Amino acid sequence: MGGSDAAIFADYHVNTLGWPGVGYTFIIEPKNLINTPNGKRARIVYAHDIDRRTYHVGNSNQFALGICVAGDIDTTLWTMQQ
Repeated sequence: MGGSDAAIFADYHVNTLGWPGVGYTFIIEPKNLINTPNGKRARIVYAHDIDRRTYHVGNSNQFALGICVAGDIDTTLWTMQQ
């Protein structure tokens, strides 16, 4: 889902797949830059506590942490800030 963000993933996971919530604990959004003391950086969405089991990796959900970098790395050239 190129150009996606946390809200789009949440909508897809809940309303299309029928999951109880978004499948990732962290979603990194390179298209949404925020200002930090060290310059612009990609926004990181903290979607769940790290001890919460989520749906994201088949039979490994009980011991894996879901981290998603949104976007299409095949067609998008990212900047150093992203």
